[in-house]
Amino acid sequence: MGGCNQSKVVPASSPANEFSTGMVKNKSLSFWKFLKNRHNMIRVAPALPEDQLTTDVSDRTIVGINKPPSPIHPRLRKSHDDSPSLTFSEVSLSPYMITEDTADGDELLEVEIAGRPPTPDLYILGTPLFAKKISNKKKLHARQESQEILRELRNAGIVARQETRTGGVAYEYFVKEKFGLLKKPPARLEKLKKAKKMREARGDAKLREEMESRMQMAEERRKNVLDKVRIQQTQHLVLDIRRARDNSAALEEEKIQATAERLQQKEILSQVMQGRATVNRGLRNMQKKHHHTEVRLRAALKKMAKKDEELREAREIIVVSPMRGVEQDQDQSEEEEMAAEHICN
Repeated sequence: MGGCNQSKVVPASSPANEFSTGMVKNKSLSFWKFLKNRHNMIRVAPALPEDQLTTDVSDRTIVGINKPPSPIHPRLRKSHDDSPSLTFSEVSLSPYMITEDTADGDELLEVEIAGRPPTPDLYILGTPLFAKKISNKKKLHARQESQEILRELRNAGIVARQETRTGGVAYEYFVKEKFGLLKKPPARLEKLKKAKKMREARGDAKLREEMESRMQMAEERRKNVLDKVRIQQTQHLVLDIRRARDNSAALEEEKIQATAERLQQKEILSQVMQGRATVNRGLRNMQKKHHHTEVRLRAALKKMAKKDEELREAREIIVVSPMRGVEQDQDQSEEEEMAAEHICN
């Protein structure tokens, strides 16, 4: 398999196309050279009426520059043109065209004297575009982006993938004698084959027994190892469970003790409160009794004060008007009785 890639021919782009697309490949080409080369391609805009002096010009378009119209010349005969050339009179002229043959001298004078009709000012807008260097990093970045976009389109099924064709040839080697007529094996060979099969069967049975016994032993060893591993792995769990149980029992005991202490404290507080209540009751009773005794004493003192006043009044009366001995004895007996009553009270 061999071949060469097809060569790609890229047509050379003109400077006008490069300027219109916004990219200039030749670094030496400048804006003024482009105008110089485009000088022959510029056309003169037709004259407009007086009421329409200006036109809308876009920023990205180039319009011709004002210049006087060139005179009409007859088509010159070229060297490669074999047909006979037409004369100026044979050319079909428009009715508004004036020539020496079709107009009078007065009309020619009017045309020569008359000024040029007003035309809009034609100018160029925009900024010149110059060549820019594209760095290799930007090229690589753009190439990677384009490859990623193509990959996504291929995965989506929008762009068809290039089918890769693979080819190969397979050969098989064989012996020609294989296709010939085979000879029959000898009779003893069958007996030998049967004996061999019997021996193989016996050997296979022994091997099976040995393999089964070995498998059983291996299974037992595996179980023992697994049991040991489980015991080793569960030892710390058992210890943790025991510790947790002990801790839970200790916590329960602590809780019971705390509750018992709280109950005792409550009982002690209740007893203290009861003692305080009894003491307060006794104090209140004592206060009441004291108050009653004070009231009684005050009443007795008031009575004594009244009796003293009465005795004083009686003495004053006796002093003022002395009486007989009988009356004096009566007064003395009365005073003694009052003193005895006072003492009894």
